[in-house]
This record gives sequence, C-alpha cells and structure tokens, in this order.
Amino acid sequence: MHKKKGFTLLEMLLVIIISGSLLTTIYSVMVTLPRVKHFNDARQALIEETNGVMNRFAELFQDYTIDYEEYFNRSKIGTQTENGHYSVFSAYGNENSVITDTTWHKKHRIKYCSSGQDLEGRYYSINNCKDGEIGITAQNDKRQSYGQYKMLFRDVGVNTDGKERLNPTFNRDGATPDPTNYFPEVGDSDDRDLGIGPVVISENPQEIYLISHDGQRRVFLRINETENGRTIQLLRLRGFDAGSDHTFNSEDPKTYDGEIDTWACDYGQGFNCNGTAIGDTYKNYKLANSVNDGWVNLFDSNISVKSWKIHIAPNTNPDYAWQKKDVQINPYISISLTTELNYNKWKQKLGNMLTGYTYSLKGVYDTKGFYLK
Repeated sequence: MHKKKGFTLLEMLLVIIISGSLLTTIYSVMVTLPRVKHFNDARQALIEETNGVMNRFAELFQDYTIDYEEYFNRSKIGTQTENGHYSVFSAYGNENSVITDTTWHKKHRIKYCSSGQDLEGRYYSINNCKDGEIGITAQNDKRQSYGQYKMLFRDVGVNTDGKERLNPTFNRDGATPDPTNYFPEVGDSDDRDLGIGPVVISENPQEIYLISHDGQRRVFLRINETENGRTIQLLRLRGFDAGSDHTFNSEDPKTYDGEIDTWACDYGQGFNCNGTAIGDTYKNYKLANSVNDGWVNLFDSNISVKSWKIHIAPNTNPDYAWQKKDVQINPYISISLTTELNYNKWKQKLGNMLTGYTYSLKGVYDTKGFYLK
C-alpha cells in the first residue's frame, strides 16, 4: 500500500497564489463594474444634456436675432471679465450716462445726432456718431439707453417744421422737465438715415445678446464659473413702455409714447429679479439690479462647460449700415461648445475614469428674419 502524502509546500503556495489572484480579480470586477455603469450613465447624461442645450439654441434662434443695442451698450461699458462673464453691470438699456447729475442719470434717455449747428450741446456731432465716439462720461459706468445705437445712424439735421419732440428727464423737483430735452429738430422733413455707424461686436465676444423679431423680448446667454464648475446661464427680459423712470408714471410724457424704454426680468417666464418693480400692474416684473441678478443655469451641476467660443457676424447692424457693402450678409451666430463631467460631483463614483473625457458640438445659426424685417 502506498502511504498518503500531504500537500507539498510548493503546492500549497501555488494554491494560495491562485486563490489570491482569483479573489483579487473577483474583487476588482465587483468594484469596477459599478464604476463602469456609473461612467456609462454619466457619459450618456453628458451627451444627452449637451445635445439638448444645442437643440434649445436652434429653437431659440428661430424667434430671436442679434441684439446690437446691447452689444453697443457693452462696448461702451467695457469687456473686462470675471468668473467667465462680463463683470460690469450694463443695466440692459434702462439707464444712460448722458446727464452727469447723480439725481438724473439713472434713467432712460436718448441723445440724437445732428449735422446742424448745435449751440446748446444737445446733440452729438455726425462724425462722432459714425465712429461711436460720442463723448460719454464715466458717470454711471458709461451705460447707454436702449435705442441709442439706432439713433447713431440718423442725422436729425435742423428744425424745419417748428414742432418739438420731448425726450424728458425730470428735474429734481420731479415735475418740470429738463429744457435741454426738447428736440425740435427730431422727426421733421430733413431727418436722414445715414446708412453708416459704429462697429459694436468684438472679435471674441464672451456673451450672447438676442432680441425677438418683434422687439418685445430679449434673451442673454453667458458662462458662469464657480468652485463647482462652469455652466451656461440664461436671462430673459421683457420690454415695456413704462417711461424714462420705468414706473408707468402718468406725468412722464415718455410713458406709453409707443417706444420701449424699460427692460424688466420676465417674471411670466420664471425669471425673478431683485430690483425696482415697474408698477402696480406689473409688480412682479422687476429691473435687474446687478450683474448676477436673475440668471438661471442651463446645465445641472453634474456637467461642466470646458469651453465655448462665439463668433457673431456682421459686427454692425446690416439693416442700419446699408451703405457698408461688407456687412450686407444675413446675421449669424456660431457656437462651439465642449462639455465634461463635473469632477467635483463624480470623483467618488468614478475616480480617474473622468480624466480627458469631453463632448464637443458646433452649431451655426442664421438669424436672417431680422435682416428681412
């Protein structure tokens, strides 16, 4: 009979090594499979949400076009940035810098251009209007009222019919209009469209400003960067003919004069701001009071914007600048967008699997509806 032999030391070592390898493999699979699932789910969410945002852009640009008024406003205020967007509040065309008295200047007011002799300093010179160098002061951050850009393309000439156009800003007593706001030269027979005016959009704009084809609503888009990542934000504004002080003051001749002078955050679309309400009838529609007031995020916190690049053409309104052949094209916007999973939100679930994964899209949007208006 053969005597039973036990395992040799070598055999035992082999069993231990093989068993350990199997256990390690099983453990690795058990740990990795959930991460793979999380990564696939996260990647799918990234792709779907990025596609969804770009599709929203396509839908948006069907009803909106380039807002040259706000780009003019921004060009005067300055394009310094902070946290991915412009840092100086523009007031969105609700204020101006023409009047330097601190009681007056935070109102809507237009100043006109004239080739006639101007002894009282009420008008800008034609050459300055063409270049956009209109001599504004640093008061009130150089803000420009909505409608000022359009007036830079128009020569009001001299007074030919004896009538007066009122563009008032009330004096400090609240009742007597400022006499320098009477414009007898405006709206008479010698007014002319010049067909030439200033360039207002830079080569590398950081924000997108849009206005509806009927001129009643505006949509702005920008990047906002926080410690948790970068996202695209949106702000909707609604236009009102509420007067130069934006309160539907019945004594203000600019109230209900047929021209939009007030842009409030669009409460009806869910945009809430913290500034002054524009009247009892529209008490929930309030003016924005800071550069961050009223903006909402387009992406959830799981996704971060790695980069977006904007190109807008032409750089001046082709409808106003009809003498400039090089700008007679259909206005369009090109957006290149690259997104990634937010590392701060996914690092515990995915670890280093996030490294280097991005998703990129590019869209070109024609806004010719404005050009043909």
